[in-house]
Amino acid sequence: SHLTGVPIDHYLKVNFSGVRDITAAVGGVRVCVSDNLYDDGSHLRMAKGEHLVEGLSALAYLRTRHAFGDGSDISRTHAQHLFLSSMIGTITQAGTLMNPIKVARLTEAATKALTVDSELKDIGQMADLPRAVTAIQPDQITMLTLPVVEYPADPNRRIPAPSAERIYEALRTDTPLARRPARAPSASPSASASP
Repeated sequence: SHLTGVPIDHYLKVNFSGVRDITAAVGGVRVCVSDNLYDDGSHLRMAKGEHLVEGLSALAYLRTRHAFGDGSDISRTHAQHLFLSSMIGTITQAGTLMNPIKVARLTEAATKALTVDSELKDIGQMADLPRAVTAIQPDQITMLTLPVVEYPADPNRRIPAPSAERIYEALRTDTPLARRPARAPSASPSASASP
């Protein structure tokens, strides 16, 4: 809030272990990788092509760092954006949200996996969350990584680049950011996701 100048009214935080239950509740999330992926640190082993991941395989995909780009957290965020776009597409599909059993599973998984602020702890509000998502279409969501520059005193740290102010201003004024097509993480191997 201090950095962006945008008050934060509410928050939802999902922990990595919650991914297991949420991805299972929606029947898995589709990802497509352009090369074979292997990361001993996250236990990711994925052959080139499309996969339906859930549970531990979804967790391995989201946690992997060394299989994407330069092995940094910033490279990992591109794969996470693609994964989230695919998951949102899956959740907003009529087959998920019109199915009371899937909605119940998703609500149960979300309430166990999410940490929320005190005003959102009401179970009724949490139960309405999956339905509220239907009002948001996947093409209305923009995912981006804040532009960063190297911190002068430590080459392993990054700080917001001056161009980040454009993003902060868009957030403050509720102005849509210019949309760019989603792209796979750079370098080899790369990945993409499809809803």
